[in-house]
Amino acid sequence: MCVVLLTAACQPTARQAPRSKVAKTSPTKSPHPVRQVTTTPTGWRIVHPVGAKAVGYEVEREALNTAIDSVGIPKADEVIKYADDGDLNAQLMARGARLMAQGISQARVGEAIQLRPAFSALAKRSVGSVRHIREAVLQTIPDNASGRDRIEALARFVQSFENTTPARYRRDSRGRTLMTAGIRHPLETVYTGQGDCDSLSVLFSALLDGLTETERIFLAGVVEGERHLMVGVELTPREGDLFIQNAGARWVVFDLTQGSRGSALSARGKALIRGKQFEIIDAN
Repeated sequence: MCVVLLTAACQPTARQAPRSKVAKTSPTKSPHPVRQVTTTPTGWRIVHPVGAKAVGYEVEREALNTAIDSVGIPKADEVIKYADDGDLNAQLMARGARLMAQGISQARVGEAIQLRPAFSALAKRSVGSVRHIREAVLQTIPDNASGRDRIEALARFVQSFENTTPARYRRDSRGRTLMTAGIRHPLETVYTGQGDCDSLSVLFSALLDGLTETERIFLAGVVEGERHLMVGVELTPREGDLFIQNAGARWVVFDLTQGSRGSALSARGKALIRGKQFEIIDAN
């Protein structure tokens, strides 16, 4: 009998997060000091500033707990016991769909099995839970705004969030320890007003879904020893845009971390694109 330990790909070590049950979270302890968070009978009313404007939206307590519990796998699932190489491959295939449903993907790299966020799958299944957030953001711009302006408004909303790295391990609302590969559900991201490049990029992709028929991709790479994720949107570039050519189309790149504004990239984002050291992941 052999044992293999599944590892998170390029995920920094972080302190274990507290239990994720949020029913008793105090609105006075909002992680973002300029956000306004008030309790409602069913959850929270959040007013989040974006430049000179503010976006107001509701987060339902039950929906948030469900979202949080839907991301991550039990710690015990990080270890696979197998008889031989064929048995290991069979187990990996059998568990692939189950992990994907929990926002985690797996890949065999030599003798190691790497776990990382299932960016596209998580974004697509989160669309319904953040649709009302998208509509709230778009209410802050003119009704006749162009499709590009709507995309820019959604990008600036996500870019206004605080940059933090989620813990690799956390407890769900039932007290179970889950391995999340450092990713958050988009609804939790808009609730906390926090996230790293992974969580913010997944949120942005979910907000864009259904807005237009515009195609999207994720761009993953390593800058200065740290993994970085951005989103490419199939658009006609404007002056000053950084874009890539892929599959016969041009993709304007959006870096959703602080230091960026709309399609204007942060220094890390620019370094990643200009260095051309990135992997393209389909987001559709």
